[in-house]
Amino acid sequence: MSNILESWLLTPSDPMEVLNRLNTVLDNDLAGVLQTSSPSIGRMYWTQQRGFGTLMQVQIHPAYPRHLAEREVEVCVEGNASQPRLSVSCDVCGHQYGIPSGYEIPRACDHGKWLLIKAVQAVRGDVAPHLADPRQLRKVLLSKNAASILQVLERDTASSTKKTIEQPSSDRDTAELTFILAAGNRGMRHSLELVQNGTDGYRRSYRSVPQNWSSFLPVIGGRMNNHSDDPFHSDGVRQRLSQSDIDWLKQVFMAAGLPESSHILVRGTRIGTTLLQMAEAGKLRASSIRDEPLRQSEPRQLMLAWQRDPSLRWQLVMSVEGGGDVIPCIPPLFVQSDTGEIGLLADSLAPEVLDVVTFAAGLSDEDLITLRQRANGRQITGLPNLPEVEVIDGGVLRPVPTLLLDWRSQYARGSQQGTALADVDFDYDGTKVRHTDGKEISVIDGLKRIDYQRDLTYEAECVQQIRPRGKAKKGDNTLQVVVAQGEADADKVVKQVREYHKAVVPTLKEAGWRLQMSDGWQGGIVPVTDLDYTIKPAAGGTYDINVSADVEGTAHSMVHDLVGFLGRRDVLAAILENQPGKTFELPATQEGYRPIITRDLLAKILPLFTLLTHEDKTNTYRMRTIDFGALDAATRDTDSRLDGGEDLAKLATSLSVIPENLPQSTLTAMTIPPWQHQARGALWCGVRRKHGFGAIIGDEYATGKTLQSLVTLHTAWCEPEAENHRVSLIIVSKTLYYERRWQEDADKFFHDMRLVEVPNSKGMDKIEALEGTEHAVITTYDTLVRNLNRFLARQWNVIACDEGHKLGNSLSTFTKAVGALQARQKLIITGSAMQNSAREMWSVMTLAVPGLLREKAWFNRTFPKNKLLSDETTDSTRQSEITQANRAKLVALGKLISPFYLRRLNAELGRSLPTVTEVRHSVVFGKEQAAVYESIRALQHAEVRKAIAESGLAKSHLFVLEAIERLRQICDHPQLVNVKGVASAKLEALNEICTELLSEGKRIVITSHFTNMLKILEQHLEETGISSVRISGGMSGPARKKSSEKFRSGEVSIILIQLSMAEGIELPEGDAIVLFEPWWNAKKEEQAIARLRRDERDKHVTILRLVVSNSVEEGVLKIAAKKLADIEAVHEGHASAGGTLTLDDIEEFFRPLSDFIDED
Repeated sequence: MSNILESWLLTPSDPMEVLNRLNTVLDNDLAGVLQTSSPSIGRMYWTQQRGFGTLMQVQIHPAYPRHLAEREVEVCVEGNASQPRLSVSCDVCGHQYGIPSGYEIPRACDHGKWLLIKAVQAVRGDVAPHLADPRQLRKVLLSKNAASILQVLERDTASSTKKTIEQPSSDRDTAELTFILAAGNRGMRHSLELVQNGTDGYRRSYRSVPQNWSSFLPVIGGRMNNHSDDPFHSDGVRQRLSQSDIDWLKQVFMAAGLPESSHILVRGTRIGTTLLQMAEAGKLRASSIRDEPLRQSEPRQLMLAWQRDPSLRWQLVMSVEGGGDVIPCIPPLFVQSDTGEIGLLADSLAPEVLDVVTFAAGLSDEDLITLRQRANGRQITGLPNLPEVEVIDGGVLRPVPTLLLDWRSQYARGSQQGTALADVDFDYDGTKVRHTDGKEISVIDGLKRIDYQRDLTYEAECVQQIRPRGKAKKGDNTLQVVVAQGEADADKVVKQVREYHKAVVPTLKEAGWRLQMSDGWQGGIVPVTDLDYTIKPAAGGTYDINVSADVEGTAHSMVHDLVGFLGRRDVLAAILENQPGKTFELPATQEGYRPIITRDLLAKILPLFTLLTHEDKTNTYRMRTIDFGALDAATRDTDSRLDGGEDLAKLATSLSVIPENLPQSTLTAMTIPPWQHQARGALWCGVRRKHGFGAIIGDEYATGKTLQSLVTLHTAWCEPEAENHRVSLIIVSKTLYYERRWQEDADKFFHDMRLVEVPNSKGMDKIEALEGTEHAVITTYDTLVRNLNRFLARQWNVIACDEGHKLGNSLSTFTKAVGALQARQKLIITGSAMQNSAREMWSVMTLAVPGLLREKAWFNRTFPKNKLLSDETTDSTRQSEITQANRAKLVALGKLISPFYLRRLNAELGRSLPTVTEVRHSVVFGKEQAAVYESIRALQHAEVRKAIAESGLAKSHLFVLEAIERLRQICDHPQLVNVKGVASAKLEALNEICTELLSEGKRIVITSHFTNMLKILEQHLEETGISSVRISGGMSGPARKKSSEKFRSGEVSIILIQLSMAEGIELPEGDAIVLFEPWWNAKKEEQAIARLRRDERDKHVTILRLVVSNSVEEGVLKIAAKKLADIEAVHEGHASAGGTLTLDDIEEFFRPLSDFIDED
């Protein structure tokens, strides 16, 4: 039976008067009935309890442990305004008695009958039939917890009649009982649980006892009503209790508060000391019988603070500095389960503080206001001040209605059945409610609470507005409207849903309603198959652009939504997946429609929307004239309408129209006509030159880019526009200059094409002596940089930059020099403009078509920087999404530059180059080389891990690469890291390869990135009697030319080439190429291989890759494949798996050789 007397009373006209009368009755009469030694049961307070039909609650807090009383009588006043009911429940005889008779027992209890009559006489006259204004009721109501706090504040001293009991002796061998601190809330432990040990000790058998603490009365000398409630009555359990168990039970029983449960409240003036004694005796554990006994620790600091809980009610939160839970007892303690510690809290608290903390939860703002008023300034030491809350009457508030549209599925007979429903809820300043949720709403703002009266009339009007098109759901008391029922894709259902949506939603949205639709609701879905573009000229060669779509007969602007949508990483990754028929849902329109757009259309418009910029002043999106290609790509092969921008469309069309034939003047000047694709390439460049644009010639190797460029220069020389500056400028590398490819092709294919050769500074006088009849000047990048001012003094016709990938660094002196030159057109000639990063493409394309890819800062923000090492340390799923999204951007980049980027493959042109066979030659370390590799690998691995831990992966970029480079050198030859006397496994493998190929009469090209490795190879071949030549860094142009001529003529059968020097060299006489080590950039390797495949002669080329198995070189191959995928995304417009290296990849680089050996 409860220790609280509760009465549900009708609101009195004078609550305090009724309260006083009831207190008189209870103090004078109920205490006598209970026959307790306590002089007073306690004070009574008006309290409020949430619940149906409840207006008011009265409670009494007894000032004694209830289990020490022999008899109890409970009086309840309950019911409602029309029929109150009063009743008595007596624990003396177990009977109940009520007036009027609702559950009257024939043998009425005389113990409580007279008391009930007195209570009715004292209270009945002040009971009012109802309360007109519930807001006034709050001023006199308190919650149970607030009433308990007020009682603590009003009492003078803490009273206790308990007798101190000496600490029991510890008898661990025979002890049967263990005490456990039960978990609580608000950072507190409120109670103890008693566990009885099983016959097998703590390991397996234990149970929580007893079910009711009153059953311990006989054990400690008391008596109980029912013998069967004694858990120690049978099985000889009582006999197993030691005297230590009984002493501890007595001490705990008398020191604490005893509720009706299997737990004992750790509350009282001596229970803290008792708990410490229990811990010292090994009788107390933190949370479980399996925990170790608690041990005492140093004192810690207690912290108290008032906070709102998730339901926005107030609570007093206790916390311990350094961690742990609070035990609210005297003295106050803390316990920390994970460390198994218990100890004193440093602050000495009055008992009243802990009493307040116990009840300080779930308090309303009215509770705090009333407590502050009734406390009359009384403050308990150590207790934080009550928050000064303010309750404001906000009057009547009109809500914002939300239309809820839902499709609820249920599967029946194998088909998807469901119901389309319409519903409504109301938003009152951020708080959502249903129409049936009451009459008031409160909004919390810090210490302020604003109470609003709900506009129920307006709510009722809103409810009616969703009903005309539907019908009430049978047996449903909610406001839901059934719009349609059946299979989700049935024509009838779809038609009904869309008709309802069209008839109701736009009207409500216009009236200010909000809209919330589930994914299954089909009413607002509108497929977008085409977009319409409105283009208006703006300042500075820019255009305002608006993109709209037809949504149920209305043009809906979608440019803002599409810009944001296409900026999402998950959307970009999904676009790249290239799933036919995949659709995306765009943000809903103001009218409540949900546009659905296909993946193909998004991919088509992505390049254009990547370029759009927002103008804040005009709230418009803008494009530039140079963006005409992206606009054309977005609208081509669609039914899209273009309103305005005719000049842009005309420009796009003109660039796509290529003349059929070369000018007669050029054809007449040639001794051998060019291939069709070469002629068309020259004409393609001519069209762009006519409009003031340059271009990148990015055809695959061996397609004849040199001759095509010479044809382009001659065509430009004949044009009337070049009358005042006919001479063009050809810029090549030093190696290519001395290879004389350009000079020889000019002599071979033209009758009299005049090229002025300027190999170095000594030839600069030739430029100043130009008469204008020359076709072109050919020079090197080094000569250009050293004599830039003299080149700037002239206006050039066309500037052709061979090996244009050398201009990929926008900060290099080569790039800056070419950028400073003036010409009608700049052509960048390279089969691999992008080798490492998309930023290389920006540098190259900006030389050819300034402004196409915007400013450098914009480009760097928009497009990913492909690096060897990743900045991301996220999980593999997110890393994959990042990689896919970046690839989608690179595909868009490829489409942006496509009007000015000519790239054709040999296969597309029908050219049949020599076939190739690629062989991976796996090399295994000898014992000595493996030992060197392992010792340095372990050292470098430890240093790399330390650097990443201290600075992060991105900032350790160079350090990691240097460590990897050192391991790569060991794979080639230990001598590269100054380790002498250790043989190279690769060198031994090369001996076998060369012996076999030379015996077959083959000529061999051997490449390496390391200059010193080439020198070692040259010396090794010489020692074995094999002649070779070398081309590497530091050699002069004529020396390189001499080496290549010796190989071509057959004077030597082996040529050693540094990988970076292979560009521009013609070695079609080579039969096999040995890549001595893998390189990060597969494009570099492709260029080296292409040196052997320069024409359509009938031969076969063998590629041999030397790779040390299971070494760092495996990782190099892996990252080269990833970078190649990014490059192809730009070149080809497609992408494959890949990305940048993660921490896991770095670990693979430094994996021990033994890991692989063990696996084998």
